[in-house]
This record gives sequence, C-alpha cells and structure tokens, in this order.
Amino acid sequence: METYRRNALLAGMENSQENLIGIVMFRTHSIEKGLSHETFRPEFGKDTTLKSLFAELTQYREFGFDESDSVIKNAVSVLNEYLDTHKQLNMDIPWFSEMFEGWLYPMNSIAGVKKIQFVKSNDFAELAANRNSIREFGSDPVTLESLQKAVHISMKTPSVCNRQPWKVKIITDMSLIEKLLDIQGGFNGYKVPNKLLLITVDAAYFNGLGERNEPYIDGGLFTMSLLYALESLEIAAVALNAMFTSDKTKDVRELLDINSGEVLITFIAVGSFPKSTQVPKSFRKDYKEIITVY
Repeated sequence: METYRRNALLAGMENSQENLIGIVMFRTHSIEKGLSHETFRPEFGKDTTLKSLFAELTQYREFGFDESDSVIKNAVSVLNEYLDTHKQLNMDIPWFSEMFEGWLYPMNSIAGVKKIQFVKSNDFAELAANRNSIREFGSDPVTLESLQKAVHISMKTPSVCNRQPWKVKIITDMSLIEKLLDIQGGFNGYKVPNKLLLITVDAAYFNGLGERNEPYIDGGLFTMSLLYALESLEIAAVALNAMFTSDKTKDVRELLDINSGEVLITFIAVGSFPKSTQVPKSFRKDYKEIITVY
C-alpha cells in the first residue's frame, strides 16, 4: 500500500512523467471508445474527458517532458481523429481547435477506430493479436454450456501453490444484469449483454500477510485465460472493472449473495460476435519499451 501511495497518481501530489503518461492513456482510450460507439454523440466529452486531457497535456508540456513518447503521439492522433470525425459529419467545432491549439499537428493515424470481424485462429499468437474488447454484441444468444466450456478451458491457469481460488458467477437474469451494470457504471450507452460473468477469488485460500496481493494476481491470471478461452469459442467479451467503493462492493455482494471473503476481481460482459463492429484501435507500445535485460 505504501509503494502505491508514493507512486500512483493521487490528488494533492505533484505528478511525475509516468503519472501523466498513465492518465493521458486513460483519457485517450476513453475518447476512442466514444468514437467507436455505434450511436455517435457529437462533441462528446467536451466538458469532461477532453477538458481533463487538455489540462494534463498542458502540464506535461510545462514540465518539459518528452513529447516524442509514443503515448503522447497516440494522444495527438486521437485528437486528430476526433476532429476529422466531426469534419466528416460536416460539423464545425471551433472550441476544440482553440482548446488543443498546439497539439493538432500531422500525425500517422495510430489511434481512432477500426472495423473488425471475428477471425477464427488455431494459432495462439494470432488469437491474441486478433482479440478485441467487444461492447456491441450480435443478436444470437450465448449458451450456458459454451460459457461452462470456457471456464473449463481456463482451469489450467497457474495459481500460487496450485490453490485455484477462483469462482465464476454466471448471471443470466436480465434484470439482475441491469442492476449490476448500473453499479459498475462503465457500460452506459450500450445494450444490456446477453450474459454477464463476475470473477471472484476466495481470500480464505491464502496464508499470512505476505500473500495479501495473491487474490488479485491469481484472479488476473484466470481472467486473461478466460478471455482467451471465450475468444477461441467465438464468444465476444469485454472485461469491466470491479474496483469499487465499499458501498458499491456491498451492493454487489448483496445482489449475488457473495460472502465477505470473496474478493471481486472483474466483470466480463459476453455476447455473440456481430457480423462486423467498430472498436478502438487501442494503441500498443513497442514491446522493447518494457523489457530490461540484466
């Protein structure tokens, strides 16, 4: 906790370059999601996300940080895509050009949206490269049996000392799904998915304070296995965070009758793949940027 408190972006603390890179990536991805929405809302984010992004980019520049960083280039590309999308709709947004004057310069289109179709692959590298988070699903229902098969595939996930502390809640009741997504808050504007999963980890499986982070490590590993398993079975999915306040956590526990020992890891909304859909390009850093060789 102390390491997190000293390094994460928290109110009242001076931001490091890494803090600003992280929040800029967060903001730009939010804009990409808006651009990819089936029902486009002109000038979305004007008084919220875009205003915050402007403040953070301004601070980044004032601190003299490296503007050739790939995340900053991605942000510039996102801003260009936002402007171009409105131009294609014959909409003039002078406030945007004024706000981001000095940031709207030519940039390769590494950000924005792309149209995709499901691509079947038996090669893991291709499956991983082709997987996208899908928020707008097809009309065909997802069967309980296919979800159970995905969970079965995921049981080979490694866990600390093979303790396998995971639990999967499969929610099929539409009214319950609506209530849970209302608590979650990150799926607004999209149709209610056919099924909703919740991954939890039972903290009772662990020993001592030294293993206090294991629920999140094992839970994260299992979640990624499950997302790949769903993709392999042609089930579209998007992970939705469960980082809640204590009140929201309590509401979820009460709705699903979850005991206090289970740690909420993430929701996964699932559905069938549409014939085609738009998704954020979701820029990725060059893998070499994250490697240190000793």
